[in-house]
Amino acid sequence: MAHPAVTAFVRALDQFDRSKTRTEIFRLFCEMAYCALAKRASPFADQQDRLEAEYMDCVGRFPNKDDIRRMPEMMAIAIEAIAGGGLDFFGQVAAEIGALDAGLGQFFTPYEISRLMAEMSLGDAPAQIEAQGFITVSEPAAGAGGMVLALADALESQGFDPARHRADNDFLKSAPSGAECREKSIGGLSPAGNPDDLSWLTPEKIRSIAGQNFRFCLDAICPVGEQMTDRHLRSVAIMLLPDLGINASAWEEALQVFGSMRAALAVLIIDANRNHPTHPIHSPGGALRAFTRLQLAGQFNLSGSLIGLVERSRAEP
Repeated sequence: MAHPAVTAFVRALDQFDRSKTRTEIFRLFCEMAYCALAKRASPFADQQDRLEAEYMDCVGRFPNKDDIRRMPEMMAIAIEAIAGGGLDFFGQVAAEIGALDAGLGQFFTPYEISRLMAEMSLGDAPAQIEAQGFITVSEPAAGAGGMVLALADALESQGFDPARHRADNDFLKSAPSGAECREKSIGGLSPAGNPDDLSWLTPEKIRSIAGQNFRFCLDAICPVGEQMTDRHLRSVAIMLLPDLGINASAWEEALQVFGSMRAALAVLIIDANRNHPTHPIHSPGGALRAFTRLQLAGQFNLSGSLIGLVERSRAEP
């Protein structure tokens, strides 16, 4: 039985113009997602222009622009499922829509086998990470990165946060952000031993202080009434990075210093303050780097910044 997120993704594919097959729509979706992410990560202007041109070429293949508007919803489904861990999302989608040609030897390794391989070949990861802060891996095939994602899950089971102890792999630089595996729910948002207490921050307060864009994306992937988790926040933050103009390196630095959930809250603060009545944030990327430097110096008060948003939301009509 397909994963519920895979079913939802395939259902979204079926809403597109019937002039294209599901396989063709899926291919164009993957191309557009890659171009959007790779453009932000590229330091080369000519490569950015080429990626933008490729993206717009894909857009031009959809005469019904409502189809283009469905893409962010599909991206949200994919990001949340990949961030949750435990499956090869794009591999399952490809198999579900019949995009693989067995005659050509095309198949995706089932997640369970990838996980078993990761468990068997990981070795003494704790010792390696303790010694150098990271491990290196080799992805033996080309696909959706399912084996790298399985490795991230295996690392998490040994007590390591893949968002902090990432596998150093060239492929991973362009893979979906699902290598940051699931973490605990938001129930009480204060990690043990962290003096910056966020135990007061409930899902209701998060919705009330979030900016319009952040709240819109959050409602799309975590409707009111569902249990909000830190991976929901992380997924929304990732979705907003291009719009905010925050590049991949700034986000990666924030992840390493803050941890994924608090990095997402930093993005929430930035998004909510873009239209601050007296001190608007004009450079979100610069603001995130400044937050990260302050956090490294022990001078960033995340809780205080969030409380400021609460007070401002109470004062607004």
